[in-house]
Amino acid sequence: MSTANFPKFRNLDELREYLTRLEGRVVNLESENKHLKNALSRVNQSQAKTFKTKADRLPNTAIISASFFARAFAVWGHYFVAQLIISIPVFICYLILMFTVLSGAQTP
Repeated sequence: MSTANFPKFRNLDELREYLTRLEGRVVNLESENKHLKNALSRVNQSQAKTFKTKADRLPNTAIISASFFARAFAVWGHYFVAQLIISIPVFICYLILMFTVLSGAQTP
């Protein structure tokens, strides 16, 4: 066995310092190991539900339905809601602008 990999110590203080650093590294590794084990157990608990088929993994939505009409109406519904979300604030801004313009036009 070669002694090239082992550090050489000139006195007892250097050995104590080296051992103290090693103990600190061991403590850090043990705490990291504990943290990783806890994270792994949380992941395993969250994946407790097992999927038997590919269809079990997909969400229950009409967008991925086998029926063309179900998919079409689902997409249209999403489009309609998006248009409402966009158009209502624009319409409110338009009304505010029109009321300010009309109220300014009525005052002599």
